[in-house]
Amino acid sequence: MTKADGVLISESIAIEKALQIAKDMPKQKSSTAQDMYQRKPSEIDFLNGYIIRCKVAVEIPTPINQTLYSLLKLMESDYTEKP
Repeated sequence: MTKADGVLISESIAIEKALQIAKDMPKQKSSTAQDMYQRKPSEIDFLNGYIIRCKVAVEIPTPINQTLYSLLKLMESDYTEKP
């Protein structure tokens, strides 16, 4: 279990819950996936971006969130940047 910013989370339970959502709703698409499919700006700054900004305050490494954030911003820039 880890604790940051007053939140106690069991890693195994978090993984179990995430996998269960995928099983319960196999055809469901995340809002970020829907935004990207429609070539619209996503909520990535408010989701993973928030986690990255908070990690500095609590000194917790977030390499997966940082990687996902960077990759999605790169993909998003392909259709959101104006020439």
